[in-house]
Amino acid sequence: HLEALVTAEPLREIPVVVPTNLLGLRLSRLLAGRTGGHAGVRFMTLKDLALSLAGTPLPDGRVLLPKGADEVALRKLLDGGLATGGYFQSIADKPGLGKALLAAVRDLKEACYTVDSLAVVARETGLLRKGRDCKLTELLRIWRAYEDELQAGGWGDTLDAMAAAVERMVSGAVEVKDPLTVYGFYDLNSLQRRLIAGHAARGDIVVFFPFVDSASFDYARSTLEWFEGLGLSRTDLPSEDARDIPLPREVRIISAPGEARETREDVREVTRLLEAPVAPLQSVAVLARSPERYSDLFREELANIGARPYLESPPPLSRTRTGRSLVKLGEAAVTDFQRLEMMEFLSLADVDTGGDRPPVADWNKATILAGITSGAKSWRERLERLRDRLESADESNRFAAAHRHLLGSIEELLSLVERTVKPLSAVPPKARVGVNVELLTDVFREVTRPSKERELVLKAATATAALADIAGDVTFAYFLELLRTRLDEPGAREEKFGTGGPSVLNLMAARGLSFPTVVLPGLVEKQFPAAHRQDPILLDAERERLNQARGHDPMGSLPIRSSSIDEERLLYYLAVDSAEDVLVLSFPRLDPATARPRVPSPFVLRTLDEMTGDRHDYERLESS
Repeated sequence: HLEALVTAEPLREIPVVVPTNLLGLRLSRLLAGRTGGHAGVRFMTLKDLALSLAGTPLPDGRVLLPKGADEVALRKLLDGGLATGGYFQSIADKPGLGKALLAAVRDLKEACYTVDSLAVVARETGLLRKGRDCKLTELLRIWRAYEDELQAGGWGDTLDAMAAAVERMVSGAVEVKDPLTVYGFYDLNSLQRRLIAGHAARGDIVVFFPFVDSASFDYARSTLEWFEGLGLSRTDLPSEDARDIPLPREVRIISAPGEARETREDVREVTRLLEAPVAPLQSVAVLARSPERYSDLFREELANIGARPYLESPPPLSRTRTGRSLVKLGEAAVTDFQRLEMMEFLSLADVDTGGDRPPVADWNKATILAGITSGAKSWRERLERLRDRLESADESNRFAAAHRHLLGSIEELLSLVERTVKPLSAVPPKARVGVNVELLTDVFREVTRPSKERELVLKAATATAALADIAGDVTFAYFLELLRTRLDEPGAREEKFGTGGPSVLNLMAARGLSFPTVVLPGLVEKQFPAAHRQDPILLDAERERLNQARGHDPMGSLPIRSSSIDEERLLYYLAVDSAEDVLVLSFPRLDPATARPRVPSPFVLRTLDEMTGDRHDYERLESS
């Protein structure tokens, strides 16, 4: 389809919407290989499309919130007593409340609700009643306050941009570029559907929809029917594999005691498979439903065989030694420079003393001998007192004779105290985020050695200053919370996708991709299929009542969380189908924390059924 468009008009602007950036990159490379280049084809996500249509700033003059600023804005309101006296009062100080409320608000905005429209529908369904002990009443009140806070500051989120893009599309305020190609989506939320429907009403649209008429695709049927409802003509391309699970020519199933051993055996099997015939390492992909469990494990095991994998979710900077030491320096300031906190910082940090190796053991011994417990003033006074005692004592003094060798280390430590404790002890009770960032990073840069890792950590820390306007004046302790959150995000990638070693990907980000060899780890219950819980703010029963009141309008419905097992079945199909030649399935038999047996995923049984033509249960799996 795209090759024909590019060949006919090489410079024509052709927008292609894809679910993930990785899929867009793979399609772009494939198209370039066929056409020699494609200057006009732009692969983008629906978020990218919405931002391009909405414009910057948004039509009402607002600008997009910095990353993480939504939680900061709501936290500010909750800390100010917004929930006091209402339904959420007893948990208002819990750190998870803000995230839960924002998740519910995002679901509502994706379902095309506003505060006012939700109030109308909730009243019709009987979910809304007077009094602040009503959950929906309080949710509406908090949501309204949150939106008012953003409006007053001239901020908007990405869903506001999506809604603005829909409005501009429907009103004819933006130019439509034909045809819009939509590739690889099997579900869409209501706001995304309105955006695509708005384009379809004004211009041509071509949709490539992943579908096989089997139970595995039950989750996708409603979206397929919705596309057909737009008046698009349907053409079914022949299926290459009509089986319920499209297994490749070679399938291996590995069971190991725990995740670490499972990962080691997976890498060992992949290494064996690549030996004959010789295959490039980039032909291998690990697709993890729980990447937080497996990304680091595969990174370490692949490094042991000399492979440099592409990590879709790199380890966060908070796990690096530099990231931990920066946070520890801040924590030392918050605790009034307790000795244990400071010594942990000095042990973690790559402290620059001008020598080869900082004498941390000597520093620790000196602080103990000096009797330091905490206090900025105490550090200098007690170290100087210990130094003077050792210097002034005569040769017959047994204490001085035993510890005089520490004098050089004490002088180095006094210099470090001057450059760390002294400036950080001047932290104001409250200050702008940017002031705290500059103070902490300047001190850290002053006392540590330069390195690539240090610059990455300091760059990430500096990015928290973008929250300054919406956070206002904050305590240093709260600033540290913001810093930890920022450093907990995925770090920098060291390899490019598809160009070096194997790819270790989140299964959700790998939808639509294919690889010669695929490894699917973690096939146990509650991991794959993933355990989905109801939203604690808007329960499924409440969502169903709201959807019913709107006539189950596909462009105005809330997702039902308990129906997610259908999506898990589809995800497993897509993951298996991504293996062109070899599929390695694995699961940990034991929970490493408790040594209790774990229940293999029902997907393992379904795969064995498909492989052998016989029915398998867990008892038969154990004996196989």
